[in-house]
Amino acid sequence: MPTEGTRNVTEPSETRLSFGNTRSFAAVCATVFVAFLIAAAMACANEPVVETVIVEYETQVMVDREVEVIVEQTVLVEKEITVEVPVIHTVVRQKEVEVPVLQTVIVEKEVIVKVVETVVVEKEVAVVQAPMDEATARPDSAQRAATATWTPTPTPERAKPTPTVGDQPRIAFHSLRDGDREIYVMNADGGGVVQLTDNGAWDWLASWSPDGNRIAFVSNRDGDFEIYVMNADGGGVVKLTDDDASDRNPNWSPDDRRIAFASLRDGDFEIYVMNADGSGVVQLTDDGAWDSEPSWSPDGRRIAFSSDRDGEFYVDADIYVMNADGSGVVQLTDNDAWDRLPSWSPDGRRIAFSSDRDGDQEIYVMNADGSGVVRLTDNSHFDAFPSWSPDGRRIALVSDRDGDYDIYVMNADGSGVAQLTDNDSDDWGPIWSP
Repeated sequence: MPTEGTRNVTEPSETRLSFGNTRSFAAVCATVFVAFLIAAAMACANEPVVETVIVEYETQVMVDREVEVIVEQTVLVEKEITVEVPVIHTVVRQKEVEVPVLQTVIVEKEVIVKVVETVVVEKEVAVVQAPMDEATARPDSAQRAATATWTPTPTPERAKPTPTVGDQPRIAFHSLRDGDREIYVMNADGGGVVQLTDNGAWDWLASWSPDGNRIAFVSNRDGDFEIYVMNADGGGVVKLTDDDASDRNPNWSPDDRRIAFASLRDGDFEIYVMNADGSGVVQLTDDGAWDSEPSWSPDGRRIAFSSDRDGEFYVDADIYVMNADGSGVVQLTDNDAWDRLPSWSPDGRRIAFSSDRDGDQEIYVMNADGSGVVRLTDNSHFDAFPSWSPDGRRIALVSDRDGDYDIYVMNADGSGVAQLTDNDSDDWGPIWSP
């Protein structure tokens, strides 16, 4: 947030001249003229000086999601199989679909399948033989992002998400390696780096869509910071926000329908949400503090965020959580440090964040209710911007432990730290693809 400071110089004291009757008229005139020049110089020297300092800061968020799978029997296949179940049942998608005939389902993730059908799978498929009660199925189907898509036989080929190599997720980040901030992606081992944006502006703070096909990001290519979205290969750039204020920190909802973000449009940073096409903007927080860095919970019901509402900006910030409609705000951390950048674990049970409570920025993790805080990194360097891998086993982060800011990855318990990027420029804001 920009901050302004004003320094005023005190007004000059009054200068008086006096002379006796014995001086000549010319001497008096010369004295008055000199006094006039001195007074004018002092007045100019005492003009108030205003200095303005603009403070920009960087943030990162990530998006994960949770997939709940009801399993009574698991079938792992690499080719087409036929599963015969002597019941007519329901395929759980974004809404409930009654399928009274043999159907073919193409899936790429774990799904609940309860139909007499032929299933073409690329991953593990859970087949439930027990009938599902309709009242039980309906709320689950409305809340889960993982879905199965069915079409009558023959089935068309389904396009795969672009951000993965095989079954391996990738990591998006922004870097100064070409002279300004641009968005890049790389494999989970640091290889295969690809530049997605290329212009003279700042492109940063990336966020993957839940289907892995799009990336939301922040850019000032039109003069101020706005939120854009592009395909995972860098094509098809679309501007989502357009106002004179700064919009940043986009974060996709698990159902792929909405994007939470922070904006200065009401005078200070607040949390907003909009449809994925930029329409239907709704303000969720409204106070005089700095509310930023929203992060959706995997079930889509809550949003974690950073705020300095109980302290001083850039000195005392804490992690909060609220319902997805902005209600029910709960403070999770409470200390005099700078707690920021919350990131939900894929199972929704833990939140990673960065804090300088020990004197420098380190990565911590806590339970979703704020209890059980554990420090994962412990060194004299800057460690921040945590981002969980989709399987919940690893956390990507930014660190300057080698002299400049690079992307690292570690196990979820803080062990096994490995450096992914290594160059003389700064790499920031890692975010795992789904």
